[in-house]
Amino acid sequence: MNKFFLPIFKLLFIVFDFLKYLKYLFFKKNKIVFKKKIHSDSVVIIAIFQSFTLRPDTVNFIDELRKRRVALIVINTSTVNSGWINWLNTVTCVYIERSNYGQCFGSYKTGIDFLQSENEYEKLKNIYFFNDSVFVSPDRLASFLDKYLFEDVCGVTDNYEFKHHVSSFALKFNSKIIKSKDFRDFWKSYRLTSLRQKLIHDGEIELSQVIHKVDKFARVMYPIKSLTNSISKNDLIYFSCYVDDSPAFYGPHTNRYGFSKKNIINMDDIKNKSEQGSSIHFNVFYLLILGCPFVKLDYMLRNIFDNIQYVKFSKLIDSKFCSELYFLLEQKAQKKYSYGKVKSILLKHGYL
Repeated sequence: MNKFFLPIFKLLFIVFDFLKYLKYLFFKKNKIVFKKKIHSDSVVIIAIFQSFTLRPDTVNFIDELRKRRVALIVINTSTVNSGWINWLNTVTCVYIERSNYGQCFGSYKTGIDFLQSENEYEKLKNIYFFNDSVFVSPDRLASFLDKYLFEDVCGVTDNYEFKHHVSSFALKFNSKIIKSKDFRDFWKSYRLTSLRQKLIHDGEIELSQVIHKVDKFARVMYPIKSLTNSISKNDLIYFSCYVDDSPAFYGPHTNRYGFSKKNIINMDDIKNKSEQGSSIHFNVFYLLILGCPFVKLDYMLRNIFDNIQYVKFSKLIDSKFCSELYFLLEQKAQKKYSYGKVKSILLKHGYL
């Protein structure tokens, strides 16, 4: 029955999104709350959707970036109170509140448009994109930033959903890419959308193609193809959401994360299962072991993890931050209980 109605629901969703786009086009409210001189040739654009107050992990993330003397632009698709605006005014160069449409790419485009309009664009050597679809674990953030900000990479993880591309929660562009006509043309022609699959195709995939066209040697920090080669067999090697509660561990009895040995899986099977889909979703255990501080917040919303798997997963996070992470995962997961039949079906089939 769902398969019969799916094309109809998808068409309705496309029409509804187009109407929202027209509303945004004619009634958008992009408010530059404050702006100061861009003091660095490296700019970080952070796209958030946070109301009234800022999340603790976001505050810590901004503070760690500030210590590294990059220029910070925060773009929010909601509003925060005056106390947080005052704080942002002390640690960032620009804070913009914009209409809630277009997801992270809408905010990224707003940031690029701002830099070009302020004549700050030409002097830049690096532009970084981040968004708050991830929890940023404080226990491994400093060491990660010390590597990522200075390493010649174009992002943190890659993704094989639909077509190979760089995941958009964290992107990095060097001066060669920033100055290229292809990069400028991409942002000039990019049309905002809140349709997930269209955003992936027209946003993530198209932008990744631009990156690799301009810089043929561009690579991500944790390429999906080499993850399993980077981890000792005596550590946690494999935990898949595709296999219910049947992780494989190497080691005599327990590994250093406290998991007991269950069974041994052929390494080729491990590689094949890890090299598919979205790495930040399905390889989070590898990534945390390797020092990546980012944890996607839609694991429970998309039924990738349940509570039992979270308990095992949380062993890789400093216990001081587990309650905060669990709250954010649960908060995101609660959305699906308010969805009607149409949205539930669209979520199940990856359109939301």
